[in-house]
Amino acid sequence: MAIGAGQVARVVAEGIFDTGDVVQNVFHYVNSGSTGVSNAEFMAVINGFVSDGYDAFDSVMSDQLTINRVIVNNANSGNPVGDEALDTPITGAATGEPLPYQDSALVLFPTEIKRTQGRKFLAGLTVGSVDDGQVVDSTAQGFMATWGAWFLLGFTVAGQAFDLCTFRESDSRIALCASALTRSGVYTQRRRRLSSGA
Repeated sequence: MAIGAGQVARVVAEGIFDTGDVVQNVFHYVNSGSTGVSNAEFMAVINGFVSDGYDAFDSVMSDQLTINRVIVNNANSGNPVGDEALDTPITGAATGEPLPYQDSALVLFPTEIKRTQGRKFLAGLTVGSVDDGQVVDSTAQGFMATWGAWFLLGFTVAGQAFDLCTFRESDSRIALCASALTRSGVYTQRRRRLSSGA
Protein backbone atom coordinates (compact mmCIF):
# COMPACT_ATOMS: atom_id res chain seq x y z
CA MET A 1 0.00 0.00 0.00
CA ALA A 2 1.20 3.53 -0.80
CA ILE A 3 0.40 4.97 2.64
CA GLY A 4 0.05 2.37 5.36
CA ALA A 5 -1.73 2.71 8.69
CA GLY A 6 0.26 5.08 10.89
CA GLN A 7 2.27 6.43 7.97
CA VAL A 8 2.35 10.07 6.88
CA ALA A 9 1.58 11.65 3.52
CA ARG A 10 3.59 14.76 2.64
CA VAL A 11 1.25 16.94 0.56
CA VAL A 12 2.59 19.92 -1.39
CA ALA A 13 0.05 22.41 -2.70
CA GLU A 14 1.81 24.36 -5.45
CA GLY A 15 0.92 27.56 -7.21
CA ILE A 16 2.43 29.96 -9.71
CA PHE A 17 2.34 33.73 -10.12
CA ASP A 18 1.96 35.34 -13.53
CA THR A 19 5.70 36.09 -13.33
CA GLY A 20 6.50 32.39 -13.18
CA ASP A 21 7.46 32.43 -9.50
CA VAL A 22 6.35 29.25 -7.72
CA VAL A 23 4.84 29.11 -4.22
CA GLN A 24 4.22 26.03 -2.11
CA ASN A 25 2.53 25.02 1.12
CA VAL A 26 3.56 21.70 2.66
CA PHE A 27 1.13 19.69 4.79
CA HIS A 28 1.57 16.36 6.56
CA TYR A 29 -1.38 14.01 7.07
CA VAL A 30 -1.14 10.81 9.10
CA ASN A 31 -3.20 7.76 8.19
CA SER A 32 -5.10 7.28 11.45
CA GLY A 33 -7.00 4.29 10.11
CA SER A 34 -6.27 0.58 10.41
CA THR A 35 -5.34 -0.21 6.80
CA GLY A 36 -3.31 1.35 4.01
CA VAL A 37 -4.55 3.12 0.91
CA SER A 38 -3.26 3.02 -2.65
CA ASN A 39 -1.64 5.85 -4.61
CA ALA A 40 -4.68 6.15 -6.87
CA GLU A 41 -7.13 6.21 -3.95
CA PHE A 42 -5.17 8.93 -2.18
CA MET A 43 -4.70 11.16 -5.22
CA ALA A 44 -8.37 10.91 -6.16
CA VAL A 45 -9.27 12.53 -2.82
CA ILE A 46 -6.41 14.96 -2.23
CA ASN A 47 -6.79 16.66 -5.61
CA GLY A 48 -10.25 18.00 -4.80
CA PHE A 49 -9.42 18.57 -1.13
CA VAL A 50 -6.61 21.00 -1.99
CA SER A 51 -8.77 22.83 -4.54
CA ASP A 52 -11.60 23.23 -2.05
CA GLY A 53 -9.22 24.55 0.59
CA TYR A 54 -7.80 27.27 -1.60
CA ASP A 55 -11.24 28.08 -2.97
CA ALA A 56 -12.04 29.20 0.59
CA PHE A 57 -9.21 31.77 0.40
CA ASP A 58 -9.37 32.93 -3.21
CA SER A 59 -11.51 36.02 -2.54
CA VAL A 60 -8.51 37.75 -0.93
CA MET A 61 -5.82 35.98 -2.99
CA SER A 62 -4.23 37.93 -5.83
CA ASP A 63 -5.60 37.33 -9.31
CA GLN A 64 -1.95 36.97 -10.35
CA LEU A 65 -1.64 33.69 -8.41
CA THR A 66 -3.07 30.30 -9.39
CA ILE A 67 -2.88 27.20 -7.18
CA ASN A 68 -2.57 24.52 -9.83
CA ARG A 69 -0.73 21.40 -8.65
CA VAL A 70 -0.53 18.82 -5.85
CA ILE A 71 2.55 16.67 -5.19
CA VAL A 72 2.47 13.83 -2.67
CA ASN A 73 5.13 11.58 -1.15
CA ASN A 74 5.11 9.02 1.62
CA ALA A 75 7.02 10.92 4.31
CA ASN A 76 8.16 7.71 6.02
CA SER A 77 9.60 5.95 2.99
CA GLY A 78 10.18 8.90 0.67
CA ASN A 79 8.36 7.06 -2.11
CA PRO A 80 6.28 9.16 -4.53
CA VAL A 81 2.51 8.86 -4.33
CA GLY A 82 1.51 11.26 -7.10
CA ASP A 83 2.24 14.53 -8.89
CA GLU A 84 -0.61 16.00 -10.87
CA ALA A 85 -2.37 19.16 -11.96
CA LEU A 86 -5.43 20.11 -9.95
CA ASP A 87 -8.66 19.17 -11.68
CA THR A 88 -9.94 22.59 -10.60
CA PRO A 89 -7.09 25.14 -10.44
CA ILE A 90 -7.84 28.05 -8.11
CA THR A 91 -6.99 31.57 -9.29
CA GLY A 92 -7.32 34.46 -6.87
CA ALA A 93 -10.08 37.02 -7.28
CA ALA A 94 -8.41 40.01 -5.59
CA THR A 95 -7.25 42.74 -7.94
CA GLY A 96 -4.54 45.22 -7.14
CA GLU A 97 -0.87 44.90 -6.41
CA PRO A 98 0.16 41.73 -4.57
CA LEU A 99 2.43 41.97 -1.57
CA PRO A 100 6.11 41.24 -2.23
CA TYR A 101 6.42 37.50 -2.74
CA GLN A 102 8.29 36.88 0.51
CA ASP A 103 5.59 38.67 2.54
CA SER A 104 2.72 36.47 3.61
CA ALA A 105 -0.17 35.95 5.94
CA LEU A 106 0.43 33.34 8.65
CA VAL A 107 -1.73 30.52 10.01
CA LEU A 108 -0.45 28.44 12.93
CA PHE A 109 -1.43 24.85 13.75
CA PRO A 110 -0.60 24.13 17.41
CA THR A 111 -0.24 20.45 18.31
CA GLU A 112 -0.74 18.23 21.32
CA ILE A 113 3.00 18.52 22.09
CA LYS A 114 4.20 21.64 23.87
CA ARG A 115 6.21 24.07 21.68
CA THR A 116 5.47 22.05 18.54
CA GLN A 117 3.32 23.61 15.85
CA GLY A 118 2.85 23.80 12.13
CA ARG A 119 3.20 27.13 10.33
CA LYS A 120 1.71 27.96 6.98
CA PHE A 121 2.69 31.12 5.14
CA LEU A 122 -0.11 32.13 2.79
CA ALA A 123 1.20 33.96 -0.24
CA GLY A 124 -0.90 36.12 -2.50
CA LEU A 125 -2.47 38.79 -0.33
CA THR A 126 -2.77 42.18 -2.03
CA VAL A 127 -1.88 45.57 -0.61
CA GLY A 128 -5.60 46.25 -0.29
CA SER A 129 -5.87 43.66 2.50
CA VAL A 130 -3.10 45.22 4.60
CA ASP A 131 -3.13 48.59 6.36
CA ASP A 132 -0.22 50.98 6.80
CA GLY A 133 0.78 49.26 10.04
CA GLN A 134 1.23 45.94 8.23
CA VAL A 135 -1.89 44.50 9.81
CA VAL A 136 -4.07 42.14 7.77
CA ASP A 137 -7.68 43.38 7.74
CA SER A 138 -10.51 41.47 9.40
CA THR A 139 -12.01 40.33 6.09
CA ALA A 140 -8.79 38.63 5.00
CA GLN A 141 -8.32 37.17 8.47
CA GLY A 142 -11.76 35.61 8.18
CA PHE A 143 -10.82 33.89 4.93
CA MET A 144 -7.52 32.78 6.50
CA ALA A 145 -9.45 31.21 9.38
CA THR A 146 -11.71 29.34 6.98
CA TRP A 147 -8.67 28.11 5.02
CA GLY A 148 -6.98 26.93 8.20
CA ALA A 149 -10.10 25.18 9.48
CA TRP A 150 -10.45 23.32 6.17
CA PHE A 151 -6.94 21.90 6.19
CA LEU A 152 -7.20 21.08 9.91
CA LEU A 153 -10.37 19.11 9.23
CA GLY A 154 -8.53 16.41 7.28
CA PHE A 155 -10.22 13.91 4.99
CA THR A 156 -11.05 10.26 4.48
CA VAL A 157 -9.57 7.94 1.84
CA ALA A 158 -11.15 4.51 1.30
CA GLY A 159 -12.63 4.64 4.80
CA GLN A 160 -9.35 5.68 6.46
CA ALA A 161 -9.11 9.03 8.28
CA PHE A 162 -6.15 11.29 7.49
CA ASP A 163 -5.37 13.87 10.18
CA LEU A 164 -3.21 17.00 9.93
CA CYS A 165 0.03 16.65 11.87
CA THR A 166 3.64 17.72 12.09
CA PHE A 167 6.27 15.15 11.18
CA ARG A 168 9.89 15.14 12.29
CA GLU A 169 12.04 13.15 9.88
CA SER A 170 14.92 12.49 12.28
CA ASP A 171 12.85 10.19 14.49
CA SER A 172 9.52 10.01 12.60
CA ARG A 173 7.75 11.80 15.46
CA ILE A 174 4.14 12.67 14.70
CA ALA A 175 2.21 15.39 16.54
CA LEU A 176 -1.45 15.86 15.71
CA CYS A 177 -2.55 19.43 15.03
CA ALA A 178 -5.25 20.54 17.45
CA SER A 179 -6.37 23.94 16.17
CA ALA A 180 -5.82 26.62 13.54
CA LEU A 181 -4.88 30.15 14.60
CA THR A 182 -4.56 33.19 12.35
CA ARG A 183 -2.01 35.93 12.91
CA SER A 184 -2.87 39.53 12.08
CA GLY A 185 0.56 40.65 10.88
CA VAL A 186 2.50 40.27 7.65
CA TYR A 187 5.36 37.81 7.95
CA THR A 188 8.49 37.26 5.92
CA GLN A 189 9.02 33.66 4.97
CA ARG A 190 12.41 32.19 5.64
CA ARG A 191 13.79 29.26 3.74
CA ARG A 192 13.74 26.04 5.70
CA ARG A 193 15.26 22.62 5.32
CA LEU A 194 13.19 20.40 3.02
CA SER A 195 10.32 18.67 4.82
CA SER A 196 10.60 20.66 8.05
CA GLY A 197 7.42 21.94 9.66
CA ALA A 198 3.88 20.64 9.17
